[in-house]
Amino acid sequence: MMYKGFTLVETVVVLALISIVSGVLVLSFFSAQNDNVMEEAKVMTVTALESARNRAVTGIGEEDHGVRMTKNDNKIEVFTINEAGEKTVFRVISLPRRIEVDNTVDFIFKRITGDSEAGAFKLKSNITEEEVKIEVKESGSIKIINIE
Repeated sequence: MMYKGFTLVETVVVLALISIVSGVLVLSFFSAQNDNVMEEAKVMTVTALESARNRAVTGIGEEDHGVRMTKNDNKIEVFTINEAGEKTVFRVISLPRRIEVDNTVDFIFKRITGDSEAGAFKLKSNITEEEVKIEVKESGSIKIINIE
């Protein structure tokens, strides 16, 4: 007699192979997603810094422009600051939940020159432990350093 179909052993082997391949694909997906989160945070941060500096250099308004990185709530605030030191926030950007800012720091770019006080802060991924240091030089230039 000829039987048509698969044996129990053949079926179990195929299901085991499918499970292993699926597991590897899921892990790869989550790893790639975590890498993208850090990249997204870097882009958001540098864009905010460059936006404030560009607004200061082009002389938009009669004020200096700045960025505040906030540690506890992982926010980036882009603001103007007048001669009396009063800040007006005009954009708030929330970093991804898996990213932490190591300290609260303000960068204020001077009108027309774009100069700033030098400073730095770190972005850290809660999942991958990847760290990135972002420096702002006195000239207002921005540098990204990947920390291994």
